[in-house]
Amino acid sequence: MDQYTIKEIENLFDSDSKNGLSEKEAKKRLLRDGENSITSKKRKSILIVFFEQLKDPMVLILLIGAVLSLLLLEILDAFIICFVVVLNALIGTFQYVKSEKALEALQAMMQPTCKVIRNSKVRIIQTNELVCGDLIEFEAGDRIPCDIRLTSTTRLMMDESILTGESQSVSKTEFYRSTNEKTISEKHNMVFMSTYVSSGRGKGIAVNCGMNTEMGKIAALLNDDHEDLTPLQRRMNELSKILGFMAILICLIMMGVNISKGKNILETVLLAISLAVAAIPEGLVAVVTIVQSLGVNMMSKNHAIVRKLSAVETLGSVNII
Repeated sequence: MDQYTIKEIENLFDSDSKNGLSEKEAKKRLLRDGENSITSKKRKSILIVFFEQLKDPMVLILLIGAVLSLLLLEILDAFIICFVVVLNALIGTFQYVKSEKALEALQAMMQPTCKVIRNSKVRIIQTNELVCGDLIEFEAGDRIPCDIRLTSTTRLMMDESILTGESQSVSKTEFYRSTNEKTISEKHNMVFMSTYVSSGRGKGIAVNCGMNTEMGKIAALLNDDHEDLTPLQRRMNELSKILGFMAILICLIMMGVNISKGKNILETVLLAISLAVAAIPEGLVAVVTIVQSLGVNMMSKNHAIVRKLSAVETLGSVNII
């Protein structure tokens, strides 16, 4: 939207940079487009999130190992394996809950009311009643209610650190117009939802509302539950399959050899189970979980939220966020 002139924005949104929309038109657009708000998916219960952490193939193999250890009356081994599994699930659940709180924080950043011009008169309305095409006024101390293309400014300075991480205030002007695609910090003729007016005043036309705003895109990423596996997860899954196949194969071979030699069937089965338990690297999951937890802790100290523990592995080559 920063590439359009003010006149082109007026035509695009059928709006007026002096008089704003009519009340009738605003209500029609609100019914058509929905409220200007950050939405989230229905939250999963903590119990469901906890059990979802147990779907990993390596974890399933560990659980099988714990059951086999109990059958062999190896109580300590079974306890250690279960402890590792529960620890892994608890850490994953904690990270999920933490990301949900981050989404709630985004919703809380929206200012409850804002000033709009409708029917040529300034009105104070609920922020969620804003629609694209509304003409909005704001001044020092206000939070921006949606993404806005500026139409007039008076020494306007914006704090956009919530989006860009840049601590210094940015100067904004309606006269700027970009000629190609720009980053958020380079769009000097636009202001964005939840950013803060540090000084001056301005006026502009709403061009993006709700989940279509830059802040809404961040919320959508937090809402996203895509199941793409990281490279480490893929390798761990392959290792789990290989270990499982090899353990079963070795057990069958040992059972066949011992039975062919006429040895006791019960002792043969117990020996095979012992070999299967020994083949399961219960310490591997613990080591991977601890290393990933350390990575998550480092990220949290730098105010970066990691929703899934496994995602930390993909940041291995990142220097700056």
